[in-house]
Amino acid sequence: MSSWHAGVTLGPSGTETSTRGQPLRTTIPNANEDMYQILDREDYSADVFMQVIQAPAVAAACEPGQFIILRIDEEGERIPLTIADFDREAGTITIVVQAIGKTTRQL
Repeated sequence: MSSWHAGVTLGPSGTETSTRGQPLRTTIPNANEDMYQILDREDYSADVFMQVIQAPAVAAACEPGQFIILRIDEEGERIPLTIADFDREAGTITIVVQAIGKTTRQL
């Protein structure tokens, strides 16, 4: 299990939204709530990797075709990443990333 975290939100201004723009969660009571633990990482090639992220609220609310907005820290740029898979029972989401820019290379 990895000891680092990635900040994940699903919309502007700390609001989780669906792909249709409807709020899933309108407030974030604690900034640490946005920090989700990376449970697993598998490298597919030098530039493509998969991460499994512990994110129970996101896993419970996400639907096929949705994406997350990921920030690696408070000052980081916001990048959209498609949710490749999710497990509602385990409370996890899976993303697959091709590292082509500054932020994806930092992941």
